Amino acid sequence: MLVEESVNPHRKLRRAIETMRGLGIVGVVFSAISVLAVYGTIGSRPARWIFLMPLAFVGTTTVHFVFASRIRARARWAVIGAIVIVSAEVLVAAIILCAVIMSTGLIDVARGKNVPAALGLGIYVLILILLVRLLADLVVSLEAIRLDPPPSGPRGFEPIPLASIAPDPPKPDVP
Repeated sequence: MLVEESVNPHRKLRRAIETMRGLGIVGVVFSAISVLAVYGTIGSRPARWIFLMPLAFVGTTTVHFVFASRIRARARWAVIGAIVIVSAEVLVAAIILCAVIMSTGLIDVARGKNVPAALGLGIYVLILILLVRLLADLVVSLEAIRLDPPPSGPRGFEPIPLASIAPDPPKPDVP
């Protein structure tokens, strides 16, 4: 069955964290590939804006790693920030998908004339589905963070109260 019977927000939270880390790793790989591609064409004098392309991958990769670590620490603001970032990525991916479909010619792809474009289009659709699923998991994980009680006890650099090791002395009997 495609629809889950019971939605466990904590499971969705773990899946969202792992997916964000995975997107961060994919971003590192793509940024390395784009750096090699851009700096490999230095002799051919590319446009100046092309040198900024690897920075886009590095920026989104950093954001994914930071938000994943803060979501693991149950920070509500990180879930909201991740929802905003992933929503923007879904929007950009959908626009690019429409542009790719219009430029490759969907009829040629359906007839099997342009097999590499069909494979690329299929991979891109899978990435878009992954992003939409991540967005749904983040929305449900916002509920999981709300359900968790706030941490008790000392946190961070809060002072720790001293505890007495020796037992209290006996109290004198006063008549």
